[in-house]
Amino acid sequence: MMKLLFAMTLILSFLNASGREISTSDRQSISEVVDHFILNKDAKRLDWNWEEAIGLHGLSQLSPLLSPSQQKNIFTYIEKYHNHWDKKNLDISWADECPSALSALHLGPEYYENSETNFSDVIKYLKNASLNDIGAIDHLGDNSFISRIFAPYKNSVWLDSLMMWGNLSLRTGLLFNDQQLIDLALNQPEIFSNYMQDDQTGMFIHSYNYGKDYTYPRQRLFWTRGNGWVVATLADFLELMPKNDHRYAKIKEIFVKLVNGFLKAERKRSLWVNLYPYGKDRRVDTSGSALIAYGLLKGARIGVLSRMHEKAGLEVFKSINKHLKKTKHGKRLTRVIGPTSPGPKLFYLIIPYQRNSYYGHGAYFLMASEILRNGKK
Repeated sequence: MMKLLFAMTLILSFLNASGREISTSDRQSISEVVDHFILNKDAKRLDWNWEEAIGLHGLSQLSPLLSPSQQKNIFTYIEKYHNHWDKKNLDISWADECPSALSALHLGPEYYENSETNFSDVIKYLKNASLNDIGAIDHLGDNSFISRIFAPYKNSVWLDSLMMWGNLSLRTGLLFNDQQLIDLALNQPEIFSNYMQDDQTGMFIHSYNYGKDYTYPRQRLFWTRGNGWVVATLADFLELMPKNDHRYAKIKEIFVKLVNGFLKAERKRSLWVNLYPYGKDRRVDTSGSALIAYGLLKGARIGVLSRMHEKAGLEVFKSINKHLKKTKHGKRLTRVIGPTSPGPKLFYLIIPYQRNSYYGHGAYFLMASEILRNGKK
């Protein structure tokens, strides 16, 4: 009898240590952040841009885990967004114009199989884009207006691209059984790792200029949210891609090295700061922290990472919830550092916190989707 009681105590201790219990208040907070996002601004007023796109993508991933009424509201919101923008004559020409198509997948085949949509135009861009000298697509495109006015960034790849078009390329490639799109996506992690991943820390530098063979920043400076895009996308790749694919082991190796590098890094109130090495910019960034937590939680769920990683992800979630602020519509996420471009340390230091960040909320929704999948129902 004593042995049985001892065994039960161990099991209960293990379950508690794993951090899988999600409180009612935490679930309510997730629901309120969703309400704020949808009610704060009409869908027709959202731009066709990566910032809003990540918010909508996060909503689409979280939706199946929410109440039927919120699922309906999310579907209607995303549908309204795409119907509005499909009336515009968009010219898709670079990375930041691609991720809005991610949420179109939420609308089902009746929508994404229609060739008269922006979604269809984005996929055509990915299939027809010229690959550069290292086998990727230039972040600013090879002939976009933005590439002409920002000449110093020509011939470069940025971490952001893995989420902006790499994630979409794999999801769509698998959906349509399009090997070109699948290969485009799955070839990128090793390319990006070869040129931007630091051997010592496992972290990635923001960008690489293949034309002049240098990273930007040129010093070993690691931007947390940029690394978060990589963590989140690689976690998705490992979940979605065929496990017998010859690239699986390498992508797993890159992913594990990266997340372990962040677990070893010093944090502030359980959250990662904007720049590493620690002390370069000690402001916490909830968006980057949420993306890394998403990768930790998903990695543990799919068996690539351990319970230790899952516990760390839950700790980050609870800490981020302390940075939610009440609004008239629900709750919004605070402590999200604004959009950032590659450059010297000053480029990152001068960026202030955003008041209402769409991509910050998207990162929160992605993290919350894993919290609800992992938590006890």
